[in-house]
This record gives sequence, structure tokens and C-alpha cells, in this order.
Amino acid sequence: MQVPYGCNDLKEDCMQNKVEEDVSLPPGCSLWFGWVLVSITGSLLGWFVGWQSSFMIPGELSTPVIGTFTGLILGLFQWLILRSRVRNAGWWVPATAAGWGAGFLLGVFAAQWFGLAGYPFGLLIGGITGAVLGILQWAALVHGGVRDATMWIPISVFAWTSALFYYQPGTSWVGALYGALAGIVTATALLWLLHRPAPD
Repeated sequence: MQVPYGCNDLKEDCMQNKVEEDVSLPPGCSLWFGWVLVSITGSLLGWFVGWQSSFMIPGELSTPVIGTFTGLILGLFQWLILRSRVRNAGWWVPATAAGWGAGFLLGVFAAQWFGLAGYPFGLLIGGITGAVLGILQWAALVHGGVRDATMWIPISVFAWTSALFYYQPGTSWVGALYGALAGIVTATALLWLLHRPAPD
């Protein structure tokens, strides 16, 4: 069958336009969307595994188990995005596991000590978890050669305070909400840190 005159030219034009459209995408789009996606998935799975594991641990030891499993699985998923963009990205995994484990334990202890409940309970847990997590992740970013990463600490506090404001103990699906809220904030900060112009 003979191809109508001009169809090949039209096909080549369409392919060229597609390439130009792909090239014109803002830099960092894959980083931003990828980070949000892995944060949702990692937080959902981590929160689920953490709570399921905590039922096998007696007393107060169950709290750091929840936080450590949440951080470990979340950190592993986020490492998939960081490994090709940050040197020594493997440090991100233990930093996130330790930060979530210690931060969540301190946050729950402080909230219970102050007798908080409802949204204030979640706000305090989120603030403390975000602070401890932010400090350890900041150290991992600095070790990976990221410039001026100090801003990551307050960003982490804001991200996890916003996320854990909706704290629901033992509810598996809510881990996805935590990951989405915190992931959007931290993805934006990470995009700026890794794609900003180098100083003159």
C-alpha cells in the first residue's frame, strides 16, 4: 500500500515536537514526583509494618519499634531516588530509621507527659520527630556533599508537624497520608537544594 505523500514528513514533525516537549519539561520533575511517590509508599508500608510489629513487643518498647520500622522502610524507598543524585546516599537509610525511632519515642513521651490528646498530641509528636529526623538527615546530606543543607532541619519540622497533625494510632492507611503531606514539602525543598545554581 502506498503511503500518502507528506505522511512521513508529518510523522517526523510530530516526533520532533514530542522531543522538544520532553526537553522543555522543567528540570527536576522526575525528582519531585518520584520523591512524593516513594514517600507515600514507604510511609504506608513502614507505618503498617511498624504497628503490626509493635503488637509483638511488650510495653514501652513498642513505641520505638513503630518509629524505627517506619523510618527504615521510608528511608529505603527514598534512597531509591537519592542514590543517583547524592554521594554516599546509603547513609540516608540509617539516618531516617534512627531519626524516626528516636524522634517518635521522644514525641510520644512528651505528648503523654503534657497530657495532650487529639490534634495537639499529633502536633507535638510531629514537631519532635521532624526535628530529630531533620538533624540526622541533614548530617547525611552534608556527608553527601549537598551545599547549605541546614534549611533541611526546619523543613523537616514543618513537614512532619503538618503530617502528624492527623495522627491516628494503629490506622494503617493513614501512613500514606503522612507520606503525601511530608513528601510534598520535602520534595520541594530537595528540588531546590539539588537544582539551584552553583555560587559564582
